[in-house]
Amino acid sequence: MRKYLSFLTLVMSGMLLFVSCENEDKQGPGGGAGNVPQAVLAAYEKEYGDEPATWEIKGDYAVASITRSGETAWFDLKTAFCGMKETDLRFDELPQAVQEAFGAGAYKDWRIDDVDKLTRNGGETLYVIEAEQGGQEVDLYYAEDGILVREILDAEDGDYHEYFPQTPSVDIESWVKDNLGADARIVDFDSEDGRIEVEVIAGGLKHEVLFSADSQWLQTTTEYEGRTLELVPQEVVAAAVARHPDARVEEVEKIATAELAFYCVEMEQGDRDYKVYVDAATFEVINRPSLPEDDVQGGASVGADYETFIDGRYPGAVIVGRDDDDGMVEIEIMHDNVKKEVKFRGGEWVRTEWEAPLPDDIAALIRQAGYEPEPREWADVVETAKGIAYEVEATKDGAEYEVRVDEAGAVTARRD
Repeated sequence: MRKYLSFLTLVMSGMLLFVSCENEDKQGPGGGAGNVPQAVLAAYEKEYGDEPATWEIKGDYAVASITRSGETAWFDLKTAFCGMKETDLRFDELPQAVQEAFGAGAYKDWRIDDVDKLTRNGGETLYVIEAEQGGQEVDLYYAEDGILVREILDAEDGDYHEYFPQTPSVDIESWVKDNLGADARIVDFDSEDGRIEVEVIAGGLKHEVLFSADSQWLQTTTEYEGRTLELVPQEVVAAAVARHPDARVEEVEKIATAELAFYCVEMEQGDRDYKVYVDAATFEVINRPSLPEDDVQGGASVGADYETFIDGRYPGAVIVGRDDDDGMVEIEIMHDNVKKEVKFRGGEWVRTEWEAPLPDDIAALIRQAGYEPEPREWADVVETAKGIAYEVEATKDGAEYEVRVDEAGAVTARRD
């Protein structure tokens, strides 16, 4: 027994010596492993003592992987603040609300690869489920009460730097509490392109709030999906369904600014997607208004491959943002002063969609086919590898139709 203890002591001493030597080599910020600041190492020692760990630099953070526990700790390189801890979980260790939300969601049939818990110092704890199907992967971020905060397709493994907790200004925190309720919790905070984007959970819903650089409120977007769809006014759903009777409502957003409020109803019918905009006061269908979120300058980062494609196909386009939904990557761009959605599946471009006034020559083709476009109707423009097509609501003999004019000028119609 005495011999065994002596050997164990030597092994442990060697492990500690290894960490100590590694730490001595990490003299300054930047570069990668071997460049962890002494202040961070001191903060680590205060938090974990002499626990062995390996280090990696990820952007503005030093990431320590603790050898024995498997926990990962994120430190700010400049302040040495330990802001986030990452822990592996089994699926059955997740909060019940998260398990149920996943089981009722769009990815319930995907195979679960990994589950992480992100404990954020001063921020909302998040639970990340990594799932895959057919070579495609998705990361689903949930709050403890089961609200889906974000879904990201084909994300880089373990890259959680965006969720290192940040502190917004007092003005923003006050606005959130005053306007979204005392129970409102700020989940994420990001300053980009001269604006501030804040993700908030309040009233069982996810809200994205946009502020100017000087913390002036610009826009709030509230998301409804799954079980929360029942909170959308029935008049809104009825107006959208009247436009597309055979389509299924997938998701609804309510967008509010100082000047207006309206709903965006996202619908699906087979492989076709629709967006119907409904005024929040009159419940009338409207064209999409211009919004503060459209006023972008520098553009967002959405992945090198996607950016290369967009630069090549839409020169001069500014990337507004990215949304991952039901296995599809949807990237919003501003191109020729028009907001467009560029959609990819499995890394391959599928189509691009936008709205535009119905061109006179397209309207003439529709009339020649015996249909009358709705007055002041805007067209849904769909670009694919086959070319550009226009889709518009029209009437014939008192009945309503959805009319499509393809690249070759062929007119087809489907009765609503």
